[in-house]
Amino acid sequence: MRKILIFACLLFFASCLSKHSNDTPKEGDRRFTEFLGEFDSLNLPYSIIGFNDLHKYSDSTWLIKPEKTLLVQNPLLRTIKKNELEYVKSKYSIDPQINYFAIYKRKLKNCYLTVLRQSNYDKNEFWLKLNLFDFKGNILDTLTFAGNKVGYYNKYGKRSPDLHISTRSYHNKMEDTTNLDNYYATEICNEYSISKENRFSLLKTKKERAYFTDYGKDAIVARVDTLQR
Repeated sequence: MRKILIFACLLFFASCLSKHSNDTPKEGDRRFTEFLGEFDSLNLPYSIIGFNDLHKYSDSTWLIKPEKTLLVQNPLLRTIKKNELEYVKSKYSIDPQINYFAIYKRKLKNCYLTVLRQSNYDKNEFWLKLNLFDFKGNILDTLTFAGNKVGYYNKYGKRSPDLHISTRSYHNKMEDTTNLDNYYATEICNEYSISKENRFSLLKTKKERAYFTDYGKDAIVARVDTLQR
């Protein structure tokens, strides 16, 4: 009987040690958790629908104090360190001219959704990217959500609470010489969802050339009419 009790105790302690070992995060998991810690929480709905929204993610912002106003580094942007780029290198170019900034994260049922900023100052462009990571830190998919390439095109996006994504981009812009607030452009509208495989799935796309202004209500790009050019 005594031997049986001793054997049972040994099995119990072995089970406890095994459980403790399984509960201890692996080194890779710990590093990925630290990487995610650079991102703030993402609240839905989430929209970038005009220049005012894009400006929120510029490098600097104004800090207003009673005695003076200061230009400071944008607190929304947290530089992704060189040793953390391993988590994005399979989908992004790792180039000294390109900088990456962590912005938001959200835990979904089977993956993490993050928003990061990709900036290339030489090319005068920056993009806000949506990314899907599995729980081990592997990047599964990426989608350009919004941003700007100066002199070429702008892109805006919306993300609804049910995780439906829509983007609008404006290409081949031609100014209206009779009204410099307006322009002709080709608008490309795309709609996406997140598939069961944790990928961005294109649902539908629409392309149309029309007449727009950047000065709609709340500085949102607005369709002026359906004139063709």
